Amino acid sequence: MFNRFEAADLTDLHTKAKAHILDKIPESGLYNIAKQEALEAIRLIENLVETIGWTLDYSALKIEGDGDKKLLK
Repeated sequence: MFNRFEAADLTDLHTKAKAHILDKIPESGLYNIAKQEALEAIRLIENLVETIGWTLDYSALKIEGDGDKKLLK
């Protein structure tokens, strides 16, 4: 009643919160954790595939370097 909260205020708050989170991700170590988990998943798949006599084709696998990292929207 006294402090009106408009839709524009919520949109602005959401935008600022999202920007703050995206700024904190690189220093949190989440990229390295995600990379390690991805490699572990690939190793697990490789072991499963080898048990049935197949080989894993890595030609489509692409692991990016330490370049510009952004989250997909």
